[in-house]
Amino acid sequence: SANTNAQKVVPFWRSRMQTTEIMAIDGNNITIRDPLHLDFPAGDHPAGGHSQVWRSVPFRTDIYPVGNRWSGIEDIAVAGGNNDWGFPGGSVAFSYMAYAWAKNIEADGDKVKGDPLRPGKLGYNIGVGRSYRVVVRDSYAHGSADIAPGGQAYGIVVGVGSSACLVENNISVNNNKPITLNSTGGGNVIAYNYADQAIIWRRFGQSNGWLENAIDDSHGSFTHHDLIEGNWA
Repeated sequence: SANTNAQKVVPFWRSRMQTTEIMAIDGNNITIRDPLHLDFPAGDHPAGGHSQVWRSVPFRTDIYPVGNRWSGIEDIAVAGGNNDWGFPGGSVAFSYMAYAWAKNIEADGDKVKGDPLRPGKLGYNIGVGRSYRVVVRDSYAHGSADIAPGGQAYGIVVGVGSSACLVENNISVNNNKPITLNSTGGGNVIAYNYADQAIIWRRFGQSNGWLENAIDDSHGSFTHHDLIEGNWA
């Protein structure tokens, strides 16, 4: 019944995505850098169809301030942050980025009463959304102001079509979801990370004693073709 309702309510909507780089445009033909990870049927196709190609970064980034390349953050600690502006808000966020990176950073989301330097974060410690070939490595992500289900207590997140990203050799602890992939575009690698203290519920002193999965590769429909290897979860 859910499938029937979805077809009636949003018949042209699918959350299967992939982000890649446009190498050339010739009329209606485009050349992309990566092969497609799965089929995207066009037209009225029984497998779904209605696939569309969207340019996520405009030609004129000087007029439309969306998208950037080759930007990195290294050897720094960041505390606090929020997701008031939406995904992937939090302490450190990569949105509409390509060839960007975070290396050897601390994303501190823990709230310490009376310490203005540790206000606690809501959202993600390190979030990657709508991005391509972003690298997060050798970093420490931990804690939130509200460690409870609902998106305010995630650690390292790759999502919303992000593709070909690498999350390697990080520590992510003390969150509802320490590492999670949310409707990715495939080709992402989650390797040799340590993820622990995955808490399902803690609010107003309540806890039901459950544990979350430390690495969640199914948070959001149609996450696909990602490699998870050599982690300690």
